[in-house]
Amino acid sequence: MDLLPKDHKDFGSKEYWNEFFSKQKSQPFEWYGEYDSLSEILDKYIHPKDKVLVIGCGNSKLSVDLHDVGICNSISIDINAPVINQMKEKYGKDRPQMHFEVMDVFNLSFDDGTFSVVIDKGTLDALLVDKSEEVNEKINVMFSQIERVLRNGGRYLCISLLQEHVLNKLLDWFTDKGWLIRLHRCTKAEAKSEDALAFPVYAIVLTKLRKMNGAPMVLEIVHNGIASPQRCSSKKDIVEYVESAQHYAFLKHYLNKKKMVEEDICLELCSTDTGKVKYRMFVVDRKQESKMKFAIFIVVQEELNLFFRETEWLFSTPQGRQELAANVNCERLIVVHLLRDNVYHSLEEVKGDISAKILELAPASFKEQVPILSLGDDVGQRDIKCRGQSELSGEYVVEDVLAEKDQFYRRLIFLNSPYITQSEAKLMIGLAFLKIQMLCPNILLIGLEVVELDPSILDVSKKWFNLITDNRLKVHIADGLTFIQDAVSNGLKYDVVILDVDNKDLSLGISGPPIAFLETAMLQNILQLVYDSGII
Repeated sequence: MDLLPKDHKDFGSKEYWNEFFSKQKSQPFEWYGEYDSLSEILDKYIHPKDKVLVIGCGNSKLSVDLHDVGICNSISIDINAPVINQMKEKYGKDRPQMHFEVMDVFNLSFDDGTFSVVIDKGTLDALLVDKSEEVNEKINVMFSQIERVLRNGGRYLCISLLQEHVLNKLLDWFTDKGWLIRLHRCTKAEAKSEDALAFPVYAIVLTKLRKMNGAPMVLEIVHNGIASPQRCSSKKDIVEYVESAQHYAFLKHYLNKKKMVEEDICLELCSTDTGKVKYRMFVVDRKQESKMKFAIFIVVQEELNLFFRETEWLFSTPQGRQELAANVNCERLIVVHLLRDNVYHSLEEVKGDISAKILELAPASFKEQVPILSLGDDVGQRDIKCRGQSELSGEYVVEDVLAEKDQFYRRLIFLNSPYITQSEAKLMIGLAFLKIQMLCPNILLIGLEVVELDPSILDVSKKWFNLITDNRLKVHIADGLTFIQDAVSNGLKYDVVILDVDNKDLSLGISGPPIAFLETAMLQNILQLVYDSGII
């Protein structure tokens, strides 16, 4: 049965809905779920004493179900006369407080402030068919009518897929009016079929308040399982939250239908408590068939920053992750990174956080228990001691990391290269040992002289890494390349020259040094700096 319009603009025409309901006959058609799948949210905002208006009701049983749980005083309207007559005949006789009327949402005949709640289940989505000026003006009229018939403190409950233009229209119009806006995800109302695209369904609750000049916008997101709403600082926060869920739905559907993903796909999971990204996940597919069809590999902090520093490309580059998938002999591997600025108490906690989401990325045919792989069970402990910003090196952190039993390391990390430990000192041992490593992308450690490009990193070294400059250790603030050339010109010689300079271009497959230090002329200059018995 063809119940969907060939042109989305048909949604706004009375003729389309006449034909739609004549085809639908007596079978209820529920946009975005039945009452049972929405009750958790509806029951929170609709009370037995409320007078309720349901706009664009069609032949939905929503008002009937509300009546049967004690919300009896309601009026349901629609522009389609035959369907209203059908609803009166079917449900009106036994429910005297529940009324059905033929009425256009653009011209409501009710007095001002008549209703406590207006429910819109798919009507806005059906009418706001595009971003044209004509449609926009019609929706302005609809919103004005809803505003007029709602009492102060009343609620407009809009159930919607919140396409970009729909969400932006809601946010712009109602924030300008000073209404409180709260967003819920209706996960129970979303499609459950394996073959269907389970597009996110939302309930956006807009509470009518008297506009007060200078009052801040009140925008909130209610996360599933979290008691307190998350306050948003701007409309952008809500838009990004909705877009993220929509993109994830498309991706999940794509991964379930697509046999092979040609390139790495990156996903980020945020903590609902802090709003920060807590996990970064990479989907890695291999063409080779294997007995292991799907698995998870968790890169714990200990592995990433201690034991596998020399092979960090295994986790941080597409080529490395392909190699990792080959090593574990898996067709689709989800590689999970734990991110700093978060607390991870145990590997079991991490598994509990990510298992449900990652299972959604499995191929549709996969029905087995998912292997969760790792090279250790200690997720490590981080304590950020300092966070700063350098004009030359960008944002950095100094952190203490519990990497082995009772062994702490202090590390300097530049966040534009989060997989590289720039400097490290072992802490909490009898005699503090400082392993002097590169403190900036352009560092040259020459015997007992250090060349450092970034003066702010020298300050970090002195404060957090116990660096002491004296007659035994000199620090030159200069470019390493220039320093080498000048040293050769001045005939300087050293016993040891150490290049400990990191490379920012991870696509080269090496963490250091930069290509400029590997040019033939530069290598010849470095060679001239050491004595015949010296070491580079």
